[in-house]
Amino acid sequence: MRGGATMTARIVSLPLEGRMGALEMQQFLERYLSIGLLVSVAVHAMLISAWYLGSALTEGEVPVIQKNEYFIDLGRVPPPSIERILPRIKEPAPVVAPPVATVPKPVQFEVPSDAPAIPNQRELEDILNAPLDTGLLEGLGDGSALVTDIPEEEGIPGPEVFIPHSQEPVLKRMVQPNYPDIARQAALEGTVTVQFYVNQKGIVEEVRVARANPVGLGFEEEAVKAVRQWAYIPALQGDQPVGVWVSQVIRFKVSK
Repeated sequence: MRGGATMTARIVSLPLEGRMGALEMQQFLERYLSIGLLVSVAVHAMLISAWYLGSALTEGEVPVIQKNEYFIDLGRVPPPSIERILPRIKEPAPVVAPPVATVPKPVQFEVPSDAPAIPNQRELEDILNAPLDTGLLEGLGDGSALVTDIPEEEGIPGPEVFIPHSQEPVLKRMVQPNYPDIARQAALEGTVTVQFYVNQKGIVEEVRVARANPVGLGFEEEAVKAVRQWAYIPALQGDQPVGVWVSQVIRFKVSK
């Protein structure tokens, strides 16, 4: 051998294939089974030792919990808005004022050109004080004087008929009309123009609606009901009371 090296040769006898008997086979299996068992035990022992070693190293350590903290600078944050809730106040219902009646105005008519002249007070006195012509009374016989009262009117003339009078009728009693329910609930106002006839006794006999705005809400009916209850000092023609037509505007207003 070169360099003084020694080489040793080991001869391992292997069983020949096809020539191993039962005894040799049993010895061969027992040997390798023992080796495999030792290797398996060693591997498991290493794994168990590693687990215990890791547990010992981590024992006593307190787990750390991460805590997220946020800080708000109150100096930069605007104050919270506080909405002021006002209590709901129920609006009062509008106060309905009683209708205001204007000063009565009689209906004015033009005097026909062919109408007879009306004597004034002095002319009437002269006629009454003039001496009576007795010749006109011949053949009438004796008789007593006839005293007449105020003549009764024969029907009510229309508003277009002119009635001479020297003094207007004067209102003596007025009844305020009621406010119609529908108009009061809707807070609506209205105007009604009525024409009515005041007879010789100052009583309102006939009432007509000349104009109404708005219509159909009850203003006309309430105005007519009220005017029928009015009382007047009758108009005069000289010293005699006469019946005349009067025009009146009635306004229904809602007080604010």
